Amino acid sequence: MKKILVGVAGGERSDEAVIAALALAQKLGGELELVHAVDVHAAHWPVMARAKADAEIEAARRSAGDAVSAHLRTRRDGGMPLALRGVPIGEFLRIEVGSPAKVMLERATALPADLIVLGSHRKRGIFDFGNTARAVLAKASSPVWVQHGWARDVRTVLAPIDLSDHSMAALATARDLAAKLGAKVTTLYCFVHPGYVYSLDSGAPMAMAIERVDELRELARKEYEKRVESFAWNGVAHDARFVDDDPIQGILALQDGADLIAMGTHGVTGLSAAVLGSTAYGVLSSARTPVLVLPHPERRYQI
Repeated sequence: MKKILVGVAGGERSDEAVIAALALAQKLGGELELVHAVDVHAAHWPVMARAKADAEIEAARRSAGDAVSAHLRTRRDGGMPLALRGVPIGEFLRIEVGSPAKVMLERATALPADLIVLGSHRKRGIFDFGNTARAVLAKASSPVWVQHGWARDVRTVLAPIDLSDHSMAALATARDLAAKLGAKVTTLYCFVHPGYVYSLDSGAPMAMAIERVDELRELARKEYEKRVESFAWNGVAHDARFVDDDPIQGILALQDGADLIAMGTHGVTGLSAAVLGSTAYGVLSSARTPVLVLPHPERRYQI
């Protein structure tokens, strides 16, 4: 994650994302670029009122730089590394004309970005999946970090896995990041109660025998423990949790014990919760902890 791209929104909505990205760049030895998009009205761009558009862009540049710099100078909660105070944000700030999602995706491709960092826009109510974050998360080929809550040092990474090849690849990314940050990794496997099976004769649902559920649970536990034990941890501290729970609820129940949730997505996207996979979507919608979304390398897009 040597090239980190950060979306800077208006006001203070993205301040914590900026602080988190600055700390990451510092610890990972990465290059940082902050991007603020000015969505100038079509009537102002590019011919009829070019001077007015240029004035809006320059005003936006000054406003974004001043707002972020002021926040960095005045933060007093102790969560920000002292070395970041007074950082000249203007050196990293880029202003582009266009919709925020389009600007972010174009810059991510141009760099190319190894990581995209976005703020969480819950002030509008539900997590803003219908706007910039949703569009970026749906189409970005690089990992996306969504900063929920205050930026803080990452000491524990919660890495949910389902034992698929992609979830194990996501775990490898979480391990490598944890090694750089001096953090430990907690893996999580959520065993979902099968609930009902269908009779081969009638097709009618019937409750699965408790003994059969226990057998399936034990098989899942053994396979999970085997995969975690044989995983190449490369010296990274780690532990494992196996719970009987819905994946979304199981992840959220453990979020307060972690500083970052790192999870993969499946490879099919569209215009619903399938944009990320229902589990990733549910976690992003409700998490209080930052979430690192690791896209499937073979993801394809449905319209």
